[in-house]
Amino acid sequence: MSQAAPEPALEIREILAIDAVARTRSFRTAAELINTTQPTLSRLIASAERMLGTALFSRGWSGAETTPPGDVAARVCRAVIAAIDNSERTIFPDRELGREGLRLRLNLRNVHLQAIEAVTREGSVTLAAKRLGRGQPELSRALSDFSKRLGVELFERRASGMAPLAPAHELTALSGRIAYLLGLLPEQLGELNGAVVGRVSIGMLPFSGQDLIARSFARLTNLHPNVRLACVPGSYNGLVEALRRREIDRIVGVLRGGDCPEGLIEDHLYDERFTVVARRDHPLRAAGEDLAALAATKWVVAPH
Repeated sequence: MSQAAPEPALEIREILAIDAVARTRSFRTAAELINTTQPTLSRLIASAERMLGTALFSRGWSGAETTPPGDVAARVCRAVIAAIDNSERTIFPDRELGREGLRLRLNLRNVHLQAIEAVTREGSVTLAAKRLGRGQPELSRALSDFSKRLGVELFERRASGMAPLAPAHELTALSGRIAYLLGLLPEQLGELNGAVVGRVSIGMLPFSGQDLIARSFARLTNLHPNVRLACVPGSYNGLVEALRRREIDRIVGVLRGGDCPEGLIEDHLYDERFTVVARRDHPLRAAGEDLAALAATKWVVAPH
């Protein structure tokens, strides 16, 4: 007995939206990337979040940051898009990818995949429509719409029915790959329960132990892969404001002592040594050990 394959949990446009925002960290830039408007993109993200039952993005210091579930969803969406792009290379080996109107990822819809898969397996639009519980005209329109969008023939009409051509076979296989990848998403989201999750964002001032932060982040990533780590460079005043707004968690930099802003607490982490390198005829060469002379010198770094 024939039966319909499970429909993908996310619409392809939602998958593109999640991937674009995760990569660009900007709704405006992401909308441009997938050729849509920002309000439409916001609706796609909201729809995906409702379906998954969790927030995927939060507004942060550097834009739209993924939440721990957002990180998981973004990885799955990236794998789905890679599968779509691989199918495009198979179907259109001689076409230049990226040309207007020829990108499979931007033109493919769930209704296309469902119609193509059903007709491929049933060999008939009528039987495929019954299998999906839809009208025959609706399936015919979906097939025609896809062929016009991509300029490709999917089936050959024969006396015995609709014979799938190579693109139809490839897209049917793609439908299965997408269903498999999206089927992993609920389990992977469930694995976050009980795991160490969250976001740690460190504001970094110049000359402030970037190598130590990098090593610490590497260790934390190995111990807790679902924790999102971010390093945010910036000016002292800008990072202080971000800290007050709770957009970052800590600032690593030179201690200010009595000049520490009100409401903040400084902790000593380590001592750092600096070396001043000057050419032979530089004025500092003669006064390099005089702290007063060093303090009075005009530097190209922050005064502190």
